[in-house]
Parts: sequence; C-alpha cells; structure tokens
Amino acid sequence: HQRRKQLWNLAGHEDPISSACYFISLLCIHCSRSFAGNPGETPSPTPPGPLKCGDVLRALWGAYALLNPFWGWMADKVSSKLVIMIGAFLLGLGFLLLGPVPGLGLEFSYSLCIVSVVIAGVGLGAQLVAAFSEAQRSAVASGFPDNLTTYAMVSSIWTSAFALGAFVGPTAAGALYDAVGFPWSTLFTVGWNAAVCVAALCSLLGM
Repeated sequence: HQRRKQLWNLAGHEDPISSACYFISLLCIHCSRSFAGNPGETPSPTPPGPLKCGDVLRALWGAYALLNPFWGWMADKVSSKLVIMIGAFLLGLGFLLLGPVPGLGLEFSYSLCIVSVVIAGVGLGAQLVAAFSEAQRSAVASGFPDNLTTYAMVSSIWTSAFALGAFVGPTAAGALYDAVGFPWSTLFTVGWNAAVCVAALCSLLGM
C-alpha cells in the first residue's frame, strides 16, 4: 500500500504541475529529436548535399553537448525547473526559426538553418539534463528512499518516456509533413515546448 501511494505521488498527486512538466518535457524532447534527426526534410529549393546535412547535425549535437555541464550545474545549484523552462523556450524558438514558420517574415536559408539548430540544440540539452534531475528529486520528495533502487526506477521511467517520444515524434512529423508541409509542421514541436514552458513557470511560481 505504501509503495502504491509513493508511485501515485510521483505521478502527480501531490505536485501535478511539476510532474506534468517533467513528463511533457521528456515527450517534447524526443518528439523534437525526431525532427532534428532528419535535416534533409527542409523547404530548401535544392536537396542539401551530404556535407551540408553533416554540418546541420554537427551544429545541433555540438551545441547540445557543449553546454550540458553548465546546465547540470545550474539544475543542481539553482533550479532544475528554471532550466527546463529556459530549455523549452530555446527549443521552441529554434524550431520556430527552423521552418521558418510562415508569418515571421523570414525566408529559409542555410545560415538560418544552422542558427536555429544551434539554438534548438542548446535548449535540448537543458531539458534533457534538468528533466532527469527533477525526476530524481520528485521521487525522493514523494517518499522513495534515496538509493540505487529509486535511481533505477527513475531511469526506467525516463527511458520509457524516451521510447514513447521516439515513436510519437516520427509518426506525427511524417503525418504533419505530408499534410501541411515542413514550415507549419514545426509548430507541433513549438506547441509542446510552449506547454512545457508554461508548466515549468507555474511550478516555479507555486501555482
């Protein structure tokens, strides 16, 4: 009975906004990752060559890896929820520019693509690192012991969310790309990140 109660608390019974922020963040990250892993699907008038595709991937994952130690320090010393909020904003902004979404007055260009994936990569790293840190703290705060068993349980939940996002992302991306085209389809990622950003802000404010 005590174990079920702890799991219910972790799922959001005591702090629903914080828990929702965590799980939405994970899903959002890996839906976004499915877009980022397919740089050839852009509104470019000519298909990008292998070197340009490689540049996009290097920019994305280089930006992701470069600031991860900083995000880890900030999540540990300042606030993991704040890092999630910053990451959601940056990731949403990156995909807003990647299309770019019609109505912004921007035209697609290779340089804009590089800038947007760098911004998205920085936000991706922030959310990934902070979401895992927040999950561990939430589990301990809900009554789970601070030991390896709890860490293993959190890791399994995190991995399940990763797998769910890896399924939902390509499925939604492919359907939206066929239905409305690449620029409008990026709003799927922008919308998820907006939800994460608002949830993290509400949690920070104690709402």
